[in-house]
Formats: sequence, structure tokens, C-alpha cells
Amino acid sequence: MKHVFWVLFLIPTLLIAQQANVNLDYNPHKNRENLTPFSAPLNSPDVDDQGMVTFQLKAPNAKEVSLAPGAITTSLDKESKP
Repeated sequence: MKHVFWVLFLIPTLLIAQQANVNLDYNPHKNRENLTPFSAPLNSPDVDDQGMVTFQLKAPNAKEVSLAPGAITTSLDKESKP
């Protein structure tokens, strides 16, 4: 009898404790106000609503910027090469 009471008490308690509402629009990393973080010269990488990633680099004397080999192998030049 004692076990039946605890089972009948525990099952509704566990069902009530389940999360009912999930906020699907919650995105704490989205830069909604277009702010640059304090003491940061650039806010990079920047991800837009379509999933496009933009990297900004502060290198005024750079001739060429290359990405390390991996998933993306490309070179970012002043000229666009096909």
C-alpha cells in the first residue's frame, strides 16, 4: 500500500515538472542593435539571418589573407579569382 501511494504521488509530480513552453525565437548571440563589443575593433564573425557568415579583418598592410586548410580552402584577395 505504501508503494502504491508513492507511485501515484510521483508520476503526476514528474509529469507536472516537464517544461511546457519552449521559446524558439530565443537567440542571445544575435546582434539586434548593431553594437560593437567594448574594446573590440570589429564584430567578427557576423552571421546574418540567412546563415551567411562574414569575417572582417583589420590588417591595413596585408597583401593577401588565406584561410587554413580544412572544410573551406580559399583565399581572400583584393581581386576575385574564379
